[in-house]
Amino acid sequence: MDDHDRPLSFGPAQLFGWGRALLREVVYAPATIAGARRLLVGTAQLPDQLERVVAAVEQTTEPLSGSLEDVAEALAEIRDRLEHLDTVIWHLRDTLVSVIAAVPGARRALDRLPPPPPPAAAARQTAGLPRPASAAPGSAREDQGYDAP
Repeated sequence: MDDHDRPLSFGPAQLFGWGRALLREVVYAPATIAGARRLLVGTAQLPDQLERVVAAVEQTTEPLSGSLEDVAEALAEIRDRLEHLDTVIWHLRDTLVSVIAAVPGARRALDRLPPPPPPAAAARQTAGLPRPASAAPGSAREDQGYDAP
């Protein structure tokens, strides 16, 4: 038999427990009412607090929105430049392939060229920067294409 199916039975223990619980609620009633009053006062101030929070968030995000728009514009410009660069590279590739096919012996001449330097070394040479001592000509580091920072 479930608790719901059993008939209610009140004995002295239940009656005494109920009386004790009722007395406890009566004793705590002033504190409960004061807590409810504080809650209502706090709830009444909630819209003002929310307005202050919204204003603070708007004030904080306003400069960011302008910055994000600038970043988005800069990224779009970079994307356009990269797309243009990609197109130019493909046209140059097609032109180079056509030239190599048209010039007799061009393919053999390209095969005899030394490999290009690593990107960091090429950038140093282009910028006119001296080689690091650790990458002196003929050193193991230069042979590996390693450039010290």
